[in-house]
Amino acid sequence: MSNKSTRKADRPNVSATVHPQRGSSRPEPQGVAPDTDPGTRRRVFSQNFFRSASDAGDFTEQLTYHEDARCVVEIGPGSGRITTSLSRMGHPVVAVEIDEHWHDKVKALGLPNVEVQCGDFLEWEPHDDPFVAIGNLPFGTGTDILRRCLEFSPYSLLEAVFLMQQEYVSKRVGRYGGNSFNAQWWPWYTFHEGRAFPRQAFQPVPRADTSTLFVIPREEWEVDWRERRTYQDFVAAVYDTGHADIGTALRKAARGSTSHWLRRAGVPAGALVKQLGPQDWVELYMARNPPPGARTHGGRTQGARGRGGRKRR
Repeated sequence: MSNKSTRKADRPNVSATVHPQRGSSRPEPQGVAPDTDPGTRRRVFSQNFFRSASDAGDFTEQLTYHEDARCVVEIGPGSGRITTSLSRMGHPVVAVEIDEHWHDKVKALGLPNVEVQCGDFLEWEPHDDPFVAIGNLPFGTGTDILRRCLEFSPYSLLEAVFLMQQEYVSKRVGRYGGNSFNAQWWPWYTFHEGRAFPRQAFQPVPRADTSTLFVIPREEWEVDWRERRTYQDFVAAVYDTGHADIGTALRKAARGSTSHWLRRAGVPAGALVKQLGPQDWVELYMARNPPPGARTHGGRTQGARGRGGRKRR
């Protein structure tokens, strides 16, 4: 793990909680009874853990601990191999485990600097403390967990390092072209691929190889974070039309003529939706309703940029 940390004494205590179900001290995983056999629980939660401490260490070394981070949030510690590696690095760790069985196992390890919480990460609520995230994410719920992390905002999530199915990582880094998920998050985050691990490195052995997905907030944004939902609704509406070219898709989504819109954005009507880059989507979004005083120059909307913000460091 690269270290950009301050002295431990300078870091306030972590304040983050998982809210349990009413009337229970712990949230019970949906559809899984407390006495369910381990094999069934592994299948339900897609539990595939590192076989060796060495591989777990190689994975955790990819994470950068930022000086502003108050803690490392590990999603789904499972058997605790990744948690143990993180603990040895000396940074405060909050490990959120949905399976009560593995929560108790990891907690019993008594690892220093580690707080183990039992609950669903999708219901986990950090306070205002910025953090870095890491985890061997379940194949079945990986997208939901990733989206949950991104929704915390680039102010809170300083970096994330996730182990995910290799094909899924390829989609996130754009190897197969553009897609709705990436386009919706491009103004604020970048996705990069890290170290790959063969499926034989895990127990039980999963059906596919895995790779590391890096999530890095952008230093500057060209769409204000407060406009996130409006921007994402716009991108989703265009993709949901199912049309390949942006001219037809935009016209269908807007239910009217969009030639002037495309001219302001400087995007050819025949361009394929999946081939549009981050700046194209930003220009299209801004050109739909240019800010006061905006003017066009060379097909691009001037005055649209600079409406974003700089990520807090």
